[in-house]
Amino acid sequence: MLPGELAPPQSPPDRPPLPICTITAHFRTINTTGGSFAGHGYLTIWSTLTHQTRILEGYTPDGNTLKAWDSRVGLEADQPSTDEIVGTVPTSTKACTYEWIILSPAITKINNANIPYHYFGPNSNSVWRYLISMLPGFQGAAGFPPASAVGYNSKLPGVE
Repeated sequence: MLPGELAPPQSPPDRPPLPICTITAHFRTINTTGGSFAGHGYLTIWSTLTHQTRILEGYTPDGNTLKAWDSRVGLEADQPSTDEIVGTVPTSTKACTYEWIILSPAITKINNANIPYHYFGPNSNSVWRYLISMLPGFQGAAGFPPASAVGYNSKLPGVE
């Protein structure tokens, strides 16, 4: 190149693809004394960015207070690979934003409300319903919510 000449234009660097996420509602039966009466629902979020699954659900760490969390492992009995899938949010790049823009603030709100846990609700299924109600485009499978989702319709005091 001679002095005063401009360098030829270069192609911009390739942009990495945007992540795509899948949000799925799972449900499992809880085996209790005398048989199976109730179940437990939770959400999973899988991202092409991290190739990891996050589990969002309600639980009661002390048996008295209802809490919510977002974790990599979930409760001991959660088995996303085999638990029934009962609903989804359409897989998309936009779904990746829901965990941080919608669900994480909702979990914080639940945890700050000091909600007393009750077997018939509010309970983990009440948390599940609240989180699902905030997800744009959620589509439940036929028969959603499951009849054994005890507490599903209970409101979360101090939250809604």
